[in-house]
Amino acid sequence: MNLDEKFEPAPEDYVIYDAPGGGYDVGVIEGEFVGSFKDFDEALAAIRAKMDREKFWPNVWLRDDHGGMELLTSSPE
Repeated sequence: MNLDEKFEPAPEDYVIYDAPGGGYDVGVIEGEFVGSFKDFDEALAAIRAKMDREKFWPNVWLRDDHGGMELLTSSPE
Protein backbone atom coordinates (compact mmCIF):
# COMPACT_ATOMS: atom_id res chain seq x y z
CA MET A 1 0.00 0.00 0.00
CA ASN A 2 1.24 3.47 -0.83
CA LEU A 3 1.66 5.51 2.37
CA ASP A 4 0.24 8.55 0.59
CA GLU A 5 -3.00 6.68 -0.13
CA LYS A 6 -5.94 8.18 1.74
CA PHE A 7 -8.27 5.76 3.46
CA GLU A 8 -11.99 6.19 2.90
CA PRO A 9 -14.69 4.49 4.96
CA ALA A 10 -16.00 1.26 3.45
CA PRO A 11 -19.64 0.13 3.80
CA GLU A 12 -18.68 -2.59 6.33
CA ASP A 13 -16.55 -0.32 8.54
CA TYR A 14 -17.63 0.75 12.02
CA VAL A 15 -18.16 4.37 13.01
CA ILE A 16 -18.26 5.95 16.48
CA TYR A 17 -20.04 9.28 16.79
CA ASP A 18 -21.40 11.61 19.46
CA ALA A 19 -24.83 10.54 20.68
CA PRO A 20 -27.54 13.15 21.16
CA GLY A 21 -27.58 13.98 24.85
CA GLY A 22 -24.07 12.66 25.49
CA GLY A 23 -22.09 9.49 25.14
CA TYR A 24 -21.30 7.67 21.93
CA ASP A 25 -23.28 5.77 19.32
CA VAL A 26 -21.77 2.98 17.25
CA GLY A 27 -22.90 1.71 13.89
CA VAL A 28 -21.74 0.17 10.66
CA ILE A 29 -21.25 2.72 7.85
CA GLU A 30 -23.93 1.11 5.66
CA GLY A 31 -25.55 -1.29 8.05
CA GLU A 32 -26.77 -1.93 11.53
CA PHE A 33 -26.83 0.29 14.58
CA VAL A 34 -24.69 -1.42 17.22
CA GLY A 35 -25.62 0.58 20.32
CA SER A 36 -25.22 3.60 22.58
CA PHE A 37 -22.49 3.79 25.20
CA LYS A 38 -21.67 6.12 28.09
CA ASP A 39 -18.01 6.47 27.27
CA PHE A 40 -15.59 6.03 24.41
CA ASP A 41 -13.83 2.98 25.89
CA GLU A 42 -17.17 1.14 26.21
CA ALA A 43 -17.90 1.88 22.56
CA LEU A 44 -14.52 0.49 21.45
CA ALA A 45 -14.92 -2.59 23.66
CA ALA A 46 -18.33 -3.32 22.10
CA ILE A 47 -16.85 -3.06 18.61
CA ARG A 48 -13.94 -5.36 19.50
CA ALA A 49 -16.27 -7.94 21.05
CA LYS A 50 -18.56 -7.90 17.99
CA MET A 51 -15.59 -8.27 15.63
CA ASP A 52 -14.24 -11.21 17.63
CA ARG A 53 -17.66 -12.93 17.67
CA GLU A 54 -18.08 -12.48 13.91
CA LYS A 55 -14.40 -13.17 13.07
CA PHE A 56 -14.41 -10.06 10.87
CA TRP A 57 -12.24 -7.01 11.59
CA PRO A 58 -13.07 -3.99 9.41
CA ASN A 59 -11.74 -0.48 10.05
CA VAL A 60 -13.05 1.72 12.87
CA TRP A 61 -13.68 5.44 12.31
CA LEU A 62 -14.48 8.38 14.56
CA ARG A 63 -16.91 10.91 13.09
CA ASP A 64 -16.47 14.39 14.52
CA ASP A 65 -19.24 16.90 15.10
CA HIS A 66 -18.53 18.46 11.69
CA GLY A 67 -18.92 15.18 9.79
CA GLY A 68 -15.18 14.59 9.31
CA MET A 69 -13.90 11.04 9.65
CA GLU A 70 -10.70 9.96 11.42
CA LEU A 71 -9.36 6.42 11.06
CA LEU A 72 -8.89 4.90 14.53
CA THR A 73 -7.91 1.33 13.67
CA SER A 74 -7.11 -0.41 10.46
CA SER A 75 -8.14 -4.00 9.78
CA PRO A 76 -5.31 -6.53 9.68
CA GLU A 77 -4.18 -7.39 6.16
